[in-house]
Parts: sequence; structure tokens; C-alpha cells
Amino acid sequence: MLRGHPGAIGSALMVLVLLLPLTACDKGPRRRGPHTYAEYRAAAGDPRYRAPNDGESTGPVLASDDGDFGPASGALEVTAADAIKNGQVPGSGSLKGRVTYGGQDAKKKKLDISKDSWCSANHEVFTEDLVVSGAGGLRNVVVYVSRGFNRFDFGLPTTPALLEQRGCKYMPHVLTMMAGQELRIVNDDQTSHNFHFTGRRNEVPNTTQTAKQQNLVGNLENAELTAQFRCDIHPWMVAPVRIFAHPYFALTDDDGNFEIKGLPPGNYEISFLHERPDMTCAPATISVEAGKAASLTAQFTR
Repeated sequence: MLRGHPGAIGSALMVLVLLLPLTACDKGPRRRGPHTYAEYRAAAGDPRYRAPNDGESTGPVLASDDGDFGPASGALEVTAADAIKNGQVPGSGSLKGRVTYGGQDAKKKKLDISKDSWCSANHEVFTEDLVVSGAGGLRNVVVYVSRGFNRFDFGLPTTPALLEQRGCKYMPHVLTMMAGQELRIVNDDQTSHNFHFTGRRNEVPNTTQTAKQQNLVGNLENAELTAQFRCDIHPWMVAPVRIFAHPYFALTDDDGNFEIKGLPPGNYEISFLHERPDMTCAPATISVEAGKAASLTAQFTR
């Protein structure tokens, strides 16, 4: 549904973390993705089941696959995404950490954008698929709880996610949002763009945006981790899209830092997702205590 509108070369280590453990990120086992609860209920009709991981299998999966992961109480007092994201969950803890890069070839490369005279006259665009700070922090890694919340439903954010086509590139470069959350796509440039969504579990009409146009996208209803938006007019413009069925996810900042708030006391599996297929990471395990921040550091190499 569209309507015009103004708005993560070596071994992998799983560790129990309380104080600054280090996870070596490499080509570990296949990641476990989040799930779409409305879909599994409609398909399976049985609350014992949850949705397949990221659409990679076809049958329902037992919710007990969460194992011992999840809130220690077995329940959630707060399920509203806004309250969780803001850390407004009584008796909760959090996860803070940093992701770094220890490999080679981390320099940005300037892209040829001469196809559009307005873009080339007004902007320079560089590669963003591997962005490393001077201190080694790795930007744009999605860090999320991959086991612990499979049996719970969550309220959606009250404001749309935002994806801007600005300076002839997508901002943010990696988009994170919840399944069912509205998405505002804005063309801030004085040239036309389009947004072309490709994914396995959602469909969005391929839509052209003239200068300064906005659209509200409301049909990203299913969780998936391998989707992207692309501008067909400007082929260098690509934005990976990570859609979750819960609000416990974060994107690393310019120096690789991240924080996930509102975690109930308990044990959780944490996964790392980077857009480059040659950079993967085995999950880590954390233990969260009320009123405290668990800490986790991880390093990608290639």
C-alpha cells in the first residue's frame, strides 16, 4: 500500500558475556533470523510454532527452539516498541558494545555518478559497504537479539521509519525497522529518483519520485534480513533493509558503538549482520541483569 504523504579468517567464538568479552567474527554457522508472528499463526494455527527463520525454510519451527534463551521471568511486562527503544522498561537492563574491523582494504572509493548531471555537479558519492573509523570501529553492523523473543508479540513504533534519497545516495545506508512499521521515503534532491524494493517476504511497488516528493510505504509486514532498496535511475544507490519482528536491534555508529535498551533480565543470543557476504559472524550469548548494562565487543576480519 502506497500513498502520497509529507515524513556483520579464522575461528568463531561464542562467549558468555558480563564484562567486555571479545567475540571473533568470522564465517560461523548460518545466522538465525527474526520471525513474523502473524504469519505463523495464520499458517500453522498453533501457538507452539513460530515462523521459519528469515523465510529460509518452508515449515513451522517449534518455539522451543529458543531453548533457555529469553526473559528469566518467562514473561514481558512491556511490549510497546517505543518504550523499549527508549529504555522505559521497569527492572530492565541493556546491552552496550562495540564492533571493530581488523582486516585490510577498508578505504572508501569514489563512485562514478556522471550518469546524472545534477548529481555529478552537486555531490561526491563514495562506497559505504565497508566503513571503518580511524580507531577501527566498524559502521553499519546490525546487532540484534536472534533468540529469546520468538514467542512474544510487540507493539509497533508510533512513528514511521525514514529513508531519504539525499545527495544522490540513500540515508541511512542501512535501514532497520520493525515488520508492520510504516516507512517514509523522501526524495530530498533536485532530481528524480525511484525506489525499487527487492526481498523474499515483502513486496513494494517500484515507484518513481520526482524532486522533493515523499511517499509512505505501509506494506512491509514480514520480517526479513536480506532485502534492499535500489534506485534504478542511479544504479550506485543501494540500501540494505533489515526488518525485525521485535524492537531489540541496533545499528553501529561511526565508531562501531551500539546499544540495545529495555532488555528484561535473562539470557539472550546476539547476532551480527554486515552487508558484505564475505563478512559473517557467529552469534554470542549474553546475560542481562536488572539495572545493569551487559557489555559485548566483537571484531570482523576478512
